[in-house]
Amino acid sequence: MVEQSGPRGAALELSAAEHSARKLKPEHLQQAVAALRDDGFVVLYRAIDPAHIEMLRERMLADVEEILALADVPYQFNNGHLQQDPPPFPPYRCRPQSKSASAPSANPYSRMCPLAAC
Repeated sequence: MVEQSGPRGAALELSAAEHSARKLKPEHLQQAVAALRDDGFVVLYRAIDPAHIEMLRERMLADVEEILALADVPYQFNNGHLQQDPPPFPPYRCRPQSKSASAPSANPYSRMCPLAAC
């Protein structure tokens, strides 16, 4: 995939080495930080193992039934739009292994830190 940037963020494809090391190479880290600063987001292709996404998907879909059975369903602003977070425990939640810019301790708004999760 070609690396892209512009007013709509940046898209970076991680190498197999970056994925297995759970760490961006320096030039990708610089590009990702610049995109976050300039555009507010960056897409990291290959950051999360598809098997991990499927496992999380299955669990969250199973949780929907329990959420809908609540007396006070947590709709987010619109009726029918459920408020749902990933389960806050392993193997669903990220397990930070460093104090990188993507770790939740460095970014309180981050729900998952893919490079440390998979």
